Amino acid sequence: MTNHSPPTLEFSAYRLSHLPRPLKIMLTGVLILLSGGLAAAVGHHYYAYRNADADPSLSYEDLRIALTGDFPPVPDTSVETTLLWQQVHGEMKQYLPRRNDFAIINAWLLRGHAEATYDWPWTIVGDRAVPAQALNAPPGQAPVATQGAVRKSPAEIFGESCVPCHNPGGERSNSPLTGYAAVSQYLTHPDPPPTRPVTTVAQVTRIAHAHWLTLPVLALLLAGFFYFADWPPGSPAGRAAITVLPVACLIVDAAGGWLALTIAPLAVVTVAARVGFLLTVAIQIVGTLGGIWQAQDSQKASA
Repeated sequence: MTNHSPPTLEFSAYRLSHLPRPLKIMLTGVLILLSGGLAAAVGHHYYAYRNADADPSLSYEDLRIALTGDFPPVPDTSVETTLLWQQVHGEMKQYLPRRNDFAIINAWLLRGHAEATYDWPWTIVGDRAVPAQALNAPPGQAPVATQGAVRKSPAEIFGESCVPCHNPGGERSNSPLTGYAAVSQYLTHPDPPPTRPVTTVAQVTRIAHAHWLTLPVLALLLAGFFYFADWPPGSPAGRAAITVLPVACLIVDAAGGWLALTIAPLAVVTVAARVGFLLTVAIQIVGTLGGIWQAQDSQKASA
């Protein structure tokens, strides 16, 4: 009986350096474009994630926050959330019975509650309080101060209405208001509540459907080109490892990206997988370019 064994393919017959020159040029252009895409991917990570921790530089912490959705709470810096504003509009309002006094304190807080304006005299113009220094209007356009032309500073109002109790020997000695330094302690904001995770399953799904349908195809094509490039010559084990590593990194990245939503420490695995993917793909591109343009003599020597 005749033994019909399957035909074998000689690997050396399918090296990229055997391609016609036009195909070499075309494939080189494609690889250059892919290199630009990799650089753009790095740039995307930089610009999309660098401010996640409120620091303009990109760090692992930025990537961890973006992957896990563990965004730090954003403090509310509006004056309406300061402790002093809440007290002036709440419990302390009864101790500011004069409407003009309340209007001046309110206007001082809204205008930035600066130390420089704490001792300025304020006055009532129309239905609002303004610093007296702001009344330097052009000749013939001087505003008319109404309501008895009140001229009082926030310091005077606090001294009259608050300090009698809020002083070291007073009834509210634990919260003195005896000067700007003491008052400014209550111009702080309460601790903000933790924000809800920004990275959600829905967002990961939207990103994953595009990445999982395109990146494996890219990895397959590059792996094929790299394997048949046979460059550098004489390193089949290393070439085989580099061939499969990008796909392995994609699998780890995909699994880690989902799991990091519930198991935050796995974010480091996802980041490592992305770095590994970029590095091994870059090696594949360089190796493929080297294989395309390597001299025929070096191939024969390594065959």
